Amino acid sequence: MLAEARRQWVAEQKTQATAAAAATLRAALALFYSAIDDAWHAAGTSDAVPLDLRTGLRLAATRTARTSVEVET
Repeated sequence: MLAEARRQWVAEQKTQATAAAAATLRAALALFYSAIDDAWHAAGTSDAVPLDLRTGLRLAATRTARTSVEVET
C-alpha cells in the first residue's frame, strides 16, 4: 500500500513539473511572438524598426532560448 502511494505521489510530482515547464515555455513563447508582432507592425509603418523594439526582440529571443534549455533539462 505504501509503495503504491509513493508511486502515485511521484507520478503526480512529474505531472506537476511537466505542467509547470509547459506553462513557463508558453509564457516565453508568448513574449517572443508579441515582440515579433510589435516589430512587424512597426516595420510596416516606417523605414526602420525602433531600437526599443529591436531590443525587445533580442531579449524575447534570448529568454525563449534559455527557457527552452531549462525546460528540456
